[in-house]
Amino acid sequence: MLEQFKKQNKRVRHYKWWQISCVIALVIIVIGGVSIGSSVFYIIKEGPRIESVLLGPSIKYLSNKEENSYVALEAIPENLKDAFIAIEDERFYEHNGIDLKAIVRAMAVNLQTGSYSQGGSTITQQVIKNCVLTPDKNIRRKIQEQYLALQLEKIYDKDKILEYYLNTIALGQGTVGVQQAAKYYFDKEVSQLSLAESVVLASITQAPSRYNPISDSEANWERVQVVLQKMTEQDLITEEEKQVALSENPYKVK
Repeated sequence: MLEQFKKQNKRVRHYKWWQISCVIALVIIVIGGVSIGSSVFYIIKEGPRIESVLLGPSIKYLSNKEENSYVALEAIPENLKDAFIAIEDERFYEHNGIDLKAIVRAMAVNLQTGSYSQGGSTITQQVIKNCVLTPDKNIRRKIQEQYLALQLEKIYDKDKILEYYLNTIALGQGTVGVQQAAKYYFDKEVSQLSLAESVVLASITQAPSRYNPISDSEANWERVQVVLQKMTEQDLITEEEKQVALSENPYKVK
């Protein structure tokens, strides 16, 4: 009887300690969650307000409108718009400013490589980065970027955001926006670009110095093939159109 009582008492003590451990763990989780939430709230609060994106002059300044390089979306070829979307943000017309699938994929790549090379940024986030925030890669800036991207999508429709993006994206050699880049690399208006030429510009975005069409056309052409394949897979162009683009030499101007 005494031995049975001891065993039962031991089980009761063990159960109580298990209960206490669970409560402690729950308290830690709650405190941690509150702490993280407070930190995120503070980071967002100390960041710029969405009104700074509405000022317009920042976008006009970055795209050098005084040089008539700002172009409306209607003047930009469909192939060029599709090329940028295909390689930069294939779910652009589906997400609300941030793409959770892209973020998860980027996190997986970063964990595998041990770097911060992938950010999972959407086109909307890149507009925020180009016009409001610094290009620094850190958690604080990323949280602010994602929050502002969500707010921006409540104010502007997708086409306007895409227009802002295509007019503020850095495309190497000091060019900003697709009109400047078209004039610099091909001596053409952006509206006159062929499919191959459009994809050359879209191929620059990930690393302007590495994929420079002038100083490293071979690397750019390798990237062009990747973009064309993505456009084909996403039914943005046909296989025949891809082959025609691959038969072109878009680097003959410079």
